[in-house]
Amino acid sequence: MSLAPDDQMLSWREVRMIITPQRRTVLTRSRGAKGVQLRGEWTVIGIPHSSHVAPEYGVLHFAVSSSLHPERLAIIAIPEHSASSTVLKAMIPN
Repeated sequence: MSLAPDDQMLSWREVRMIITPQRRTVLTRSRGAKGVQLRGEWTVIGIPHSSHVAPEYGVLHFAVSSSLHPERLAIIAIPEHSASSTVLKAMIPN
């Protein structure tokens, strides 16, 4: 899965994610110095507006905010047919 901070949309980083549906959060781990700002706990807040992401065939995007710093936003890109995409869809607040 890939994660990109909102201020650097072209700078996607590969991260490992643990999805916790009960808390509507995603825990992330990344390797390397460039991924440090992406580590931690993120809350799923919805689907990003189409102006923020380029449409890709077979890829879903989810908007998340940092649990510690809610003003920090990021976008998760995940394959559409992944089992995780179904879980993330269910976590979107109504």
